[in-house]
Amino acid sequence: MKKLLAGVLFFALIGMSGGVAAARDPLPKVLIVGDSISYGYTPRVAEVLKGQATVVHCAGNAGPTMRGVANIERWLGKGKWDVILFNFGLWDMYGWKYEKVDRSPEAYEKRLDALATRLKKTGAKLIWATTTPACPKAEWNCKVKVEPASEAKYQSAARRVMKKHDIAVADLYAFMKPQLAKYAVSETDVHYKKEGKKLLGEQVAAKIKSILAGGAAGGEWISLFNGTDLKGWQGDAGIWRVKDGCIEGRGACTDHKGYKSYLINRSHILKDFIVEVEFNMARGNSGVNYRCHDYDKDPKKLYEVSGYQADISGIGLWDIYTTSKAKRYSVKKATGGRAKGNQWHTLRIEAIDNKLTHTLNGVKSMEFVDTDTRGGLREKGFIALEFHDNGTNIKFRNIRVKILTPATEKKATKGSTAKPATKK
Repeated sequence: MKKLLAGVLFFALIGMSGGVAAARDPLPKVLIVGDSISYGYTPRVAEVLKGQATVVHCAGNAGPTMRGVANIERWLGKGKWDVILFNFGLWDMYGWKYEKVDRSPEAYEKRLDALATRLKKTGAKLIWATTTPACPKAEWNCKVKVEPASEAKYQSAARRVMKKHDIAVADLYAFMKPQLAKYAVSETDVHYKKEGKKLLGEQVAAKIKSILAGGAAGGEWISLFNGTDLKGWQGDAGIWRVKDGCIEGRGACTDHKGYKSYLINRSHILKDFIVEVEFNMARGNSGVNYRCHDYDKDPKKLYEVSGYQADISGIGLWDIYTTSKAKRYSVKKATGGRAKGNQWHTLRIEAIDNKLTHTLNGVKSMEFVDTDTRGGLREKGFIALEFHDNGTNIKFRNIRVKILTPATEKKATKGSTAKPATKK
């Protein structure tokens, strides 16, 4: 217990020092602003990022959004932060010790928007950590039970704010919700056991590490999925839907009799780029296709594409419907084996000239230089998500792209008017 308290005090004291201490440190500076949940995982974040970044928690418990608005200037200090990860939510939902203050989802969204606006002015790369799940039963202290419908309103309000300000999201809610019973202190406590804190810290550290790595490559991150609907995407509505802030591929093809179908994003024709996406596959087969072109052999198949594919089963490189005379298919296997099912993983795809690199959870799994000049090499194209067959159950979230070298072509022409099939 003394060791834990000393660790918490250590982070609190660093937070009090603000920009003064941070300014002397040559490593990237990361500020974490949040309540006791973030206090619990911050030591693990610092441990994972040791030697890569200086991790600082704001002084004290950030609590509700009204406390954030009142104290944000003090927490930011006078130094410069490279990354700021922040969260407010549980205090607003439960109303600990301030029941008379307006803590409705509408008031929460308004204050959160003000905080996001202020944080953007720092020039730091921002990450929103979604609020971890509410207790299944009434919270032991305030005796309030947050109903799922109410919790969803706060989660949706936060996602709207992050979408508005184009802020990256670390989805701790989706990560912890399926395993809440295993890692929560109890059904009446919002806090986590030691192992739960560790896992949350590793999730946060991975997101920060990804943001720091991406920031070194130049360009700005563009979100391809808003977390609420399929705006910007086209696909078979019998398969693709948005549920709990994720794109879910599950169902059966309705636009044609084939078993394979894609969810397509033609909003950007990409040449040199980095794509990051989180995925969770319960069963089946899927992949992330890039530098795609519309599959033109059968005009009845609206949602077929050709191009490179990072196969999710193994994160190896495949050539889907290639035009190469060599008739390539499986191009290069990945190292490290298959991604485990029913778990969230982060896939990073880098395509620079003819060099293609896949990274799974921060570890390089595949690198390939494409020298096929007979039709297999693709220099540019769009992004698509694969639904391989009717037994597939796949989820995607936090899909974003950093354009390193823009293509001269702004958007695809063929098939750009295709609309999702009517759901049966």
